[in-house]
Amino acid sequence: MSVFKGNRWLKRLQKRTEQQAQPAETSADSNNEHKAPSRKKWVAATGAAGLIALGFMLSNQYVKANTTEVFHVSVAGKQAGIVNDKKLVERWVSTRNAALRKQHPNVNIALNRGDIAVKSEKVYKATYDNTKALSRLDQMLKPAVQGVQVKVNGKVIGTVKDEQTAQYVIRRLHSKYVPVHLAKQASQPRLQLASLSATRATPAIGRTVKYVKVMEQVDTTNVMTSDPEQITDAGTVLKQMFGGTAKQVKYTVKENDCVGCIANRFDIPKEQLYRNNPWIVDDMIKVGDVLDLTVNKPAINVKTIEQVVERHDIAHSVVYVYDKSLKAGKMKRVQPGQDGSKKVIYKLTKLNGMLLDEEIVGQVVESKSIPEIIRKGTKVVIEDGTGVFAYPVSGARLTSTYGHRWGRQHKGIDLVGSSTVKAADNGRVTFAGVKSGYGNVVIIDHNNGYETLYGHLKSISVSEGAKVGKGSKIGVMGNTGRSTGVHLHFEVYKNGAVKNPLSYL
Repeated sequence: MSVFKGNRWLKRLQKRTEQQAQPAETSADSNNEHKAPSRKKWVAATGAAGLIALGFMLSNQYVKANTTEVFHVSVAGKQAGIVNDKKLVERWVSTRNAALRKQHPNVNIALNRGDIAVKSEKVYKATYDNTKALSRLDQMLKPAVQGVQVKVNGKVIGTVKDEQTAQYVIRRLHSKYVPVHLAKQASQPRLQLASLSATRATPAIGRTVKYVKVMEQVDTTNVMTSDPEQITDAGTVLKQMFGGTAKQVKYTVKENDCVGCIANRFDIPKEQLYRNNPWIVDDMIKVGDVLDLTVNKPAINVKTIEQVVERHDIAHSVVYVYDKSLKAGKMKRVQPGQDGSKKVIYKLTKLNGMLLDEEIVGQVVESKSIPEIIRKGTKVVIEDGTGVFAYPVSGARLTSTYGHRWGRQHKGIDLVGSSTVKAADNGRVTFAGVKSGYGNVVIIDHNNGYETLYGHLKSISVSEGAKVGKGSKIGVMGNTGRSTGVHLHFEVYKNGAVKNPLSYL
């Protein structure tokens, strides 16, 4: 506006100069109208032109002196305000980011600077308001929070601050049931395992993890949010994964039920069933018993396969040499016996650290046993045992081992295989009938301090007092008594004390 005012002032100045020069011009014309303009008129015109130039120069200097550079600040195309220094915006953003990081130290949070635009403009007598512009900027600009979602089978379990934390969560899924230093090497075929799960009857001398697998699909996805409260720590995400939910389930035992049958029917680990029902002893349940089958259902399930090596004694056998020179009933030790030793290799399959299946996959004899040799006089009778036991079923496979299991004592071993049950050694049948919990049972006295018991038989093929030879048929495998499915329950006693059958087979 002042530029235009200056122009008008110059025009008025020019007009006054021309009016002052007019009388001189008229007087000259009256004397000689054909003469050139007087020197005075020329001087006046020249002065007017100089004043006009001076006015323009002064006007431009005034405008320039009152013109300043300002900066229009906008967020996503919307005007926030005008400031006089663009560095003011940069300093404000830095200060605001520092405050956000201090307020949320465990979150990757910052203002989205890409949304801010600063445009320069030079304006005559410009107006700006730094405080107002920054206040408006604070209202318009929202913080951006970077995070990584952890998903299980496509369902978001939680959001952590970065990919490093997400990968830590995934590693911990393995180390929940395998030590951390082993989880990092889970791809290797043999992992030395320090300690896992239930106490075994015989201490393990070696344990390796052959297989570790998270059964669900676990993925991560980068996300942006404006709410820092959506970011959680690794511990919270892991707790949500392993915590799961549990709906209470009760079951009343029916006729022909067994512990293993019920566990299979409801798809729960047998070990979990025992933990929920500690009153169960030797798998014995009866009709009307109420079982707690409640099982926690976590979002994540980890399956492991372990190889466990245990050392077992090999009981020495007793060999009788019949000598007619000795009186009837007389015995004489010729050679003392000595136990041997062997390594038994087990394959343990577990889900979330709980035993699902146990199987013997190999045996290695470290030292052979030395038999005890006894001379026995006079009469040779078939019921005298050799002291060396054979498996009572052909193609035997171990389904349950001897010893302390889940707070209870399992007195023998459980075997499956051929349906024909055979005498493990020579002897005399001292019992053939029904015993509580065992169902149909045969007990054989081997006349050398050993007795063997064969339980849960479908049928019995011998009678009390019968003399049986090693490997002769004594019955058919079954599921009578308190049984966990069709199998043979086999026990060994020495001088009345129960022993681990695996030490004699």
